[in-house]
Formats: sequence, C-alpha cells, structure tokens
Amino acid sequence: MRKFVWFVRFALAAVLCLPGVASAAEELVNSAKYQKAPPYVVGLSNVSPSNAFKVAMVEEFKAVCEERKDLIKAYYITDAGGQIAKQISDIEDLIARKVDILLVTAASPTAISPVVEKAVEAGILVVTFDNLVETDKVTIRVEANESGIGTQNMEWLAKKIGGKGKIVMLGGIKGTSSAQLRWDGALAVLKKYPDIEVVGEAWVNWAFDKGKAAMESFLAANPVIDGVWTDGGGSAQGALTAMIEAGRVVPIVGTASNGFAKIWSKLKAESGFEAYCATNPPYCSVLALNFALDVMAGKPVQRHIRTDLAIMDNGNVDVLVRPDFSDMFWVDTLLSDEKNKELWGSK
Repeated sequence: MRKFVWFVRFALAAVLCLPGVASAAEELVNSAKYQKAPPYVVGLSNVSPSNAFKVAMVEEFKAVCEERKDLIKAYYITDAGGQIAKQISDIEDLIARKVDILLVTAASPTAISPVVEKAVEAGILVVTFDNLVETDKVTIRVEANESGIGTQNMEWLAKKIGGKGKIVMLGGIKGTSSAQLRWDGALAVLKKYPDIEVVGEAWVNWAFDKGKAAMESFLAANPVIDGVWTDGGGSAQGALTAMIEAGRVVPIVGTASNGFAKIWSKLKAESGFEAYCATNPPYCSVLALNFALDVMAGKPVQRHIRTDLAIMDNGNVDVLVRPDFSDMFWVDTLLSDEKNKELWGSK
C-alpha cells in the first residue's frame, strides 16, 4: 500500500489520459492503417542510458516485453550514447529489421526527424516520447509536461528562498527537447523574481557524477549560494552530496530518484531539511508501448497524448524512499516489488 496513493494520482492520469490529454481537435490515429494481428516486433531507440531515469525507463520496457510474449515476439533496444549520428544509424537498423512498432526518445528534436519520417513511410507505427521528435508525421506523441517540471520546481525554490538570493542551475542533456523545455520553464519563472540571481549554469546529463562536479565548482567560486535548481534526480543527488561535503546545504529541487530521496529523507530527519520535485515517470516507455499496441488492435487512440506530473515533497518523501534499494531505483514504477528487488535491491 505504500505506493498506492502515488500510483493512483500519477499513473491513472497517464495511463487513462484523463486530465493529461492534449491534441489538435483530439485527432485520432488512423488505426485501420496499422491494425495487424499479434505478435509484433518492437524497437526502442534510446538516446542514452547515461542516468538512472534512462536505465529505469529501459527496464520498465523490457519487463513488459518479457511478460507479454502473446503480443510481442521480439524486441530490440538500441543505445545512441547521446550521439545524433548513432541514433540515426540505430533507427536505420531497426527499419531494416522490419519492426512493427518503433518507440523513439530522441537525441535531438529535429536532427533525427528525416530518419523517423522514413520509418513512418515504411509503414512502421512510430511513437515519440520522453525526448520528442519534432515532426507531425509520427503516429503518436506521448508528451510529459516537461516545461512544468522546470516551472514547478523553480516556483517552489523561488518561494522557499523568499524571492531573492543567488542560485545555480543544473540542466539535463543539452539539445534534447525535455531538457530544453524544463530549462526554459525555469527561466520563465525567474522573470517574476528579479531579485534572484543565477550565479552558475551547467548541463550535467541528469547524472550524479557530473552534477556533483559542477556543484563543487560552483561552491568553490561562490561564497554565497541560496538555492539549487536541477531537473534531474541523479544531478540533484550529486549536487546535494557536494553541498553536504562542503558543509553548505541549501534548498534544492530535482526529480524522483531513490538516491536523491535517501539523502533528502535523512537530512529531513536530522535537521528539517526541505526539498521538492515535480517528476515524470520512467514507465513512460510502457505508456508509449501500450498506446501503440492499442492502435495495432484497432482501438481509438489520440495522436497527441499529454501526461501529468507527480510531486515528491517533505510530506511523502519518507513513504516513497526505499533505503533497501540502490540509488538507481526510481520511486515511481509499474514493476512488481519482486522485480524491483531483483534489479535494484541492495547486494
């Protein structure tokens, strides 16, 4: 039951698309074009497994593919390592493998559009999610409220520091749509707070090591830092670790990785420390796959689907954190506890 409230608030909005759907006149996919009897061949083109979220996203996808062999006879996962040219090559390979469904989280919103359009032209059902591709030719767009992660996190931080002071900003993978939307959302909020000064900016791939290194540099260069905005869990964990080591802990925002939550929960118990995160689920890959499977079954599915965010704050962090799991675990998951123990349980 510990995850029930979190799951219902978050997953129902996403899976059932009740409050989180957006489209032009609620345009539907032409399911007749793709309808086909199972089982299917599915490809997932991943931008990079460079952080805990991306690792969890792939594991969520793999688990469903393994469980649903009645619907999925084969699946392929490619890793572009954050490189546009590699992702183009990966998608070319998946086209050659004649996948029925192609899920894409993109290294660039524009640079891979031509090869994605090529996949659509080959008759493949293409779903872009997480880091979106900017082409109207994709079959389905599953879009989280990425700008909302930036705005909600920054709004909380701005209010927490009283609307004035010096902050630093740690962004995700530069050039990806989700990272840019989060960054732009945060900057939009700052326009309302002219007394907040950004004294350091870095793009850290949502990763612990890069977030920690950037924060160490900012602490060395700035005798005063009042708050930290990040848009990732690993980067928030890294930055918070650097602050603890320097003895200069200030309010921070991020997303819902277990590593971040474990340190946060401990500091809360010791000193009343507060943090905040608006977050997107790693099972976005599963949502993308499920919508594609619905289309293949001839069901009505909207072409543009928008999912809502969940919040982790001081009110629920102690419920969501898993001290018995590794830092790589993501606190919102569709995986069974048994599977999560297998993947993330402490050794």
